[in-house]
Amino acid sequence: MAQAAEHRGTGPGLLNPTLWVLAALPTVALALLLSMALRVWSSTDAWPVRNQPDPKDLGLHNSLTVVAILGSFAAVLVVPLLSLLGVAVGWRRPSARPIVVGLIGAVALYGVLWLDIGGLGEWIGD
Repeated sequence: MAQAAEHRGTGPGLLNPTLWVLAALPTVALALLLSMALRVWSSTDAWPVRNQPDPKDLGLHNSLTVVAILGSFAAVLVVPLLSLLGVAVGWRRPSARPIVVGLIGAVALYGVLWLDIGGLGEWIGD
């Protein structure tokens, strides 16, 4: 019993790096979306609008962007839950910074998508 108490609080050292990777996902998704729009703009001299061009025509770039956007929805939930789980099982206390960074990235991403800033939400959602 004394040994269990002795090890409490040391747990897996990958908790914080995992939190940081997940927290960065909304920002990565936003960067991918903006890079797709800039790619279209640089090749056509026109900002992308619904079906012009169809995002699916951008191949892997589109696939990675859609996966990152969908993963962002999960990451917004998983980062705080994983932090709470880490505290509950007695792992090292996770940093709150990944939660804050993830929330800022998510607000920026969802702001662009829901407010349809630059028409990107409608374009990618097509």
